[in-house]
Formats: sequence, C-alpha cells, structure tokens
Amino acid sequence: MYHDSLMPVQGSGVSGMGLGPRVARLVAMGGATVVLAGAIFRHTGTPTVTPAGTLPITEPCSCSEAAVPSLGMVVELCREGEASDAVEMADGLLAAPNTPNAEAQLRRARAGALRLLGRAAEARLEYAREAELEASSGTLDERLASLGDSRDLNGTRRLALEVANMNPGNATAQNNAAWALLIYGTHNAAEALRLVKPVAVGCKDPCVLDTYAWALYQSGNSREAVRQETLALDYVNGSPVNGDYIRDCLAGFRGDRANAERDLREVFQMNVLDIDSDAWCAADRFAERT
Repeated sequence: MYHDSLMPVQGSGVSGMGLGPRVARLVAMGGATVVLAGAIFRHTGTPTVTPAGTLPITEPCSCSEAAVPSLGMVVELCREGEASDAVEMADGLLAAPNTPNAEAQLRRARAGALRLLGRAAEARLEYAREAELEASSGTLDERLASLGDSRDLNGTRRLALEVANMNPGNATAQNNAAWALLIYGTHNAAEALRLVKPVAVGCKDPCVLDTYAWALYQSGNSREAVRQETLALDYVNGSPVNGDYIRDCLAGFRGDRANAERDLREVFQMNVLDIDSDAWCAADRFAERT
C-alpha cells in the first residue's frame, strides 16, 4: 500500500511530498473557498467518525472552514450508502469557483461515489480530470494515484519508475513506485518485486510489508505473500494503517478472494478520498482471479 511519509520525494519538477499525502491533500486546500451552489440537502453537520488510517475530514489545518466540511459531507454520504446524493452534492460544489487543489479533491470524491454506483467509465473520466489538475500542483503520490485510477497504465508505469529511479535510497519512494506498478493492473509484478524487496526484508512497516506481499502474490507466491501480510498485520497496532484492509488482503491471499473483494469495497466506501484507492484496486485484483 502507499506509504504516507514525512520524507521528501523528488521528481518531475515537484519539490517533494513534504507532508504525508492524506495530510497534504487537506493542507493544500488552504485558502480555498468551496461553497454549496444550487442545491439544498437534507444532510447537515460534519463527519466525526473516521476509519483507522485516515484523518478526520475536520482535522484542523490551514483549509478554509467552508471547504473542509463541504467536502466531508460528500464523503459522509458515501459512507451512509447514498452515493447518488454524493454525486449530486459534488456536482453542486464543482459548479462553484474552486482552486485547482480543491477541485481535484472534489473530483476524487465524485469519482469514488461513481465507483460505488458501478459507473466505472464515468469514474475513470473524473480521475483523469483530477490527474490533469494535479499535473502542476499535486504531489507525486496524488499524480500516481489519479493516473492509475484513470487507467492510464503506461503513464502510471513511466511515473512510477521515474519516482523510483530519482530516489534510489528512499524506502518510501521505492515502496510507492512498486505499489503503483502492482495495484492498478499494470501487471509488472517482477519489476515491483525488484523495487520493494530490498526495503521490505527485515522491515516492520505494515505499508511496505503489504506492498511486498502483493508483489509476491502477483508473482504467484501466495504462501510467502500470506507470511508477509501476517507480519504486516502484526505491526498494524500503533500505526495509521487500516487493519481491516490488511485483514481482507490476507484473506484473499489465503484463497477467500470473493469475500475479500466484497469487504475491500466496503473499506473503500468508508473513505472515497483515499489517495491511493488501496482497497478498491486490491478488490479489482482479487476479482480478476475469482
């Protein structure tokens, strides 16, 4: 899975990730004004419950007070199983003036809602629009994620290898590049294994161990994938990693792919803003083998 790190990562003219991407995507919206335009919704308030591994949408940061709760309501609608309302609300928010960063987050949220509705082609278009917005201002992780989610597999592979090659000593960069090669259906397991294995052996980081497990699984080594994902689960406590995600992947590696796919989509539903779409893309990979 993608690693949220405070370590800077260079590449493609972007000065670095700086904050972990889930923090950065909120902080980057500082000064944005997002208003609800043209619609009144029966849902009020802001979400107060977040799954493990994610930040509350109301986490204090430099974001405008208007931007964060409005975006949070789109996420909350998806959590409540009301993805159609989430799409409608996102449409209203997108009709108003937004900064590029704010619009990118809204398009990711809208794309997640479309995924939940089974409207995959429309979701890919939204992720492609997000990728365009983040080409100049997004973090490398955000760009990788939006390229992958838009199914630009060649672009995903090129950027992943660029990130890895420009940061040879950075475990975060090697992990995230390997994950991008694995999870979006690029089917570059051997290349991903080459990148992640050196930083995974002896590692206690569940993000890196999960990526290593996926590289092994995609390479046909399910037994070792189970061993590495079990290690990842052992190290989840005290980390920001979503334990449900790790448990569901472990079940899939053990052969219970249908239930793993279903449960992983439920994990994604709880946070459609998840930058890397870990759970949804993992579910897609298990669906390919079901």
